[in-house]
Amino acid sequence: TDVKSYFQPGEALIINVRSSMGSHPVLMANAQGWVECDYYNNPKNDGNLGINLLNLGKEPYIIKKGDRIAQAMFIPFLVSDNCNTEEERIGGFGSTGK
Repeated sequence: TDVKSYFQPGEALIINVRSSMGSHPVLMANAQGWVECDYYNNPKNDGNLGINLLNLGKEPYIIKKGDRIAQAMFIPFLVSDNCNTEEERIGGFGSTGK
């Protein structure tokens, strides 16, 4: 999508499809996207944000530049006291569950 966003420490970004997409046979493949603050300036993908869409229709679904398909919201992101936050993370889609 060529969208990049700056994160404050302790923030995460939740990404959802817009409610107007309910009238189309397209949904997010992972239901809801979560992006942690260390994704910003990720050397593997430069922190470029994107979403994976799943077309349940029989015809191709065409998304044009400027179409409004998703929305995002910054939220506080807390970690437990025993979380290893010193470890560098450079993944992307599905990188924490490998």
